[in-house]
Amino acid sequence: MKVLIFIFLHILSFSLCAEQKDPLKKNAYISGNVFDENKVKTSVHIDIIDFETKQLVEQLESSNGNFRISVPQKNDFIVYFSKPGYLFQSVLVSIPDSVGFEKKLPDIVLQKMEVEKKTILNSLSFDFYQAIVLEESRPDLERVIALLNENLALQIEISGFTDNIGSVTFLRKLTEQRAKSVVDILISSGFDKTRIKYKGYGALQPLGSNFTEEGRQQNNRIELKVLSLDLPVKKDTKQKKGILSGIKKEETVISTEEDEAAKSAIEDEKEAEIAKFEQEQEEFKDSVEVALKKAKETSAVPLPDTLSRIDYKGKFIADKKPLAFSTVNLVSTYGEILKTSKTDENGIFEFKDIEADEEVTFGFDPEETKDFKKIFLADTTGTVVKELDKINGEFVLTLLPSEKTKLGKVYLVDPPLKALKPKLKNAFIIGRVVDESNHPIKAQIEVIDNTTNQPVEKAQSNSEGRFKITSALKKNYDITFIKSGYLFQSVSVIIPDSGGYEKNLGDVTLQKVEVGKKIVLNNIFFDSNESTLRKESFSELERAVKLMNDMASLQIEISGHTDNIGSSKSNRQLSELRAKAVKDYLVSQGCDKDRLKYKGYGSGQPISTNNTEIGRQMNRRTEFKVLKVDLAAEQIAKAKKMKEDSSIDNKEAENGASSDDQQKKSTNTIPTPLKNYDKDNNGIISYSEIVIAIDAFFDGNEKASGDNKGDDSIFALLDFYFDQ
Repeated sequence: MKVLIFIFLHILSFSLCAEQKDPLKKNAYISGNVFDENKVKTSVHIDIIDFETKQLVEQLESSNGNFRISVPQKNDFIVYFSKPGYLFQSVLVSIPDSVGFEKKLPDIVLQKMEVEKKTILNSLSFDFYQAIVLEESRPDLERVIALLNENLALQIEISGFTDNIGSVTFLRKLTEQRAKSVVDILISSGFDKTRIKYKGYGALQPLGSNFTEEGRQQNNRIELKVLSLDLPVKKDTKQKKGILSGIKKEETVISTEEDEAAKSAIEDEKEAEIAKFEQEQEEFKDSVEVALKKAKETSAVPLPDTLSRIDYKGKFIADKKPLAFSTVNLVSTYGEILKTSKTDENGIFEFKDIEADEEVTFGFDPEETKDFKKIFLADTTGTVVKELDKINGEFVLTLLPSEKTKLGKVYLVDPPLKALKPKLKNAFIIGRVVDESNHPIKAQIEVIDNTTNQPVEKAQSNSEGRFKITSALKKNYDITFIKSGYLFQSVSVIIPDSGGYEKNLGDVTLQKVEVGKKIVLNNIFFDSNESTLRKESFSELERAVKLMNDMASLQIEISGHTDNIGSSKSNRQLSELRAKAVKDYLVSQGCDKDRLKYKGYGSGQPISTNNTEIGRQMNRRTEFKVLKVDLAAEQIAKAKKMKEDSSIDNKEAENGASSDDQQKKSTNTIPTPLKNYDKDNNGIISYSEIVIAIDAFFDGNEKASGDNKGDDSIFALLDFYFDQ
């Protein structure tokens, strides 16, 4: 019997070990459904490509449109869905380092290959404001080559689109050059150029809102559109292998001494492309005047030869009625709100003193206009100029230079100062400070001028957690929110040159100092690929020093993180050196080195996608994590310090006159368990009452300290005193 039990346990142990070694247990999953245009599930072929290596990692044939595919963790993938007679679809997917994670994709809809049907080439990539096709574009280009090979009578258009950041002319040229670069690669692969057209649409056909980063990413894209399915097929037409020449290679492709000349030629070509686009941007500055001169010929508004400022005045009509008392934002091409106005009861608005060559967009608050179907812009006589676009619930309209003259009173020079209303010299930063349960917090607020690294203002949120900070225009600020017993939080804010501008930070959440809690040190800066702290980091580090000094039991880990550009080893080493640099600075400022740990995680713990520049910026960070803290000891230390402070000015503490007279009446209601501490029943806990309570606590005199007993009541009293 003992032998049987031994064998059974041995087999069980073996099976458990085998289960732990099963690689599938370490995988994540991608799942979803595929439909045709009639919303019927359809059969589909699925390919999953590793975004970094461009290698095929998994294939699947689904007969019913359902799929669930096992993939490795901590990877980015391109998932392709294809079916004969249909245009392929692709999706970019990021899988975190999480066992059993499952990414449920939105429903995939395959379109039949018909004229005017189109698909987005999601993996096509370019450098910022450049038209050189990058290496990561290879998977999509190979799909297009396969599509052209499988359909020899197919004629397509490669279309370029972008967001609205930049001039109209430049964006159209940029998208046209990008589309042409893709076409040139396809033609170099052997395809007849009559089969492949290209066109740049600039910012004219947005898919998302240009007021958000996510929307702008959607709008920067390349599309494939079907032009014809019955192009004459030449007799000698053969399938093309797909050379894909012309794609920008990684620097490691050219490594031998013999290829140095080729490498130099590529660099020269890249510099020439950059110089070309910079020149086009400069040329566009003069093109506004040309466009306005052309508008002069057709406009009833007399235009001078040289323009300086414009006053806009017009009317908005919503669903055939004046759009009354609605907020109108005038937004620059960079997404900054230049000015805000309100329509009157007749829908009329006015913006004064705007630069004539400033490309501007009118935008409405989505909440105020969500119930309307259409909004039109008209001049003050009611003549409609243009219908606004509705994008993701927002009504927006970008004015072209020729359209401005229908609304604007144009100045040859700046109007005399006496004719202008005085400009506001300040802007405002507003928001609310809350804890993790969304309860309001009274917090100290410090504002640092980022250019001088000097404090410019100190404020405090009120009992509802709300704050309003007055700030100078055209400034870059670091704003820090501090509360005893909480981890501080910092935010960077850029204020435009717009009097009356209001920046709403929304809810700023502070976390209590507890084991496992962590914050990102948003204002820690290093040079690229360096681990030396820049001077702009010192303000943030001083706050960390103060927190360490205020809480003697606190132990922390400083962790460094990077994006996934570069090797895993180099990223880990760089992140560790940066974390160590932060620790060394804190030690140099008097922090106990035994209370500070540091670690570099490289790209192993991303908090955003590495497929976008904004995501990579978020992943390059320094974090501050609580390893150990004794909250009870911290509260007792705080109480002892108050008792010691009270002995310095014992006379005022005894009669309560000095401190009580200075104590303002709190808007907080004293919780019922703490009311016995309010000896004079005036609705506040005064300094002298706190001193009496602390004395009673340390003397063990329960009668003097009220009906509450134990440590919890005195700690709650201290928290309430500092909150009020």
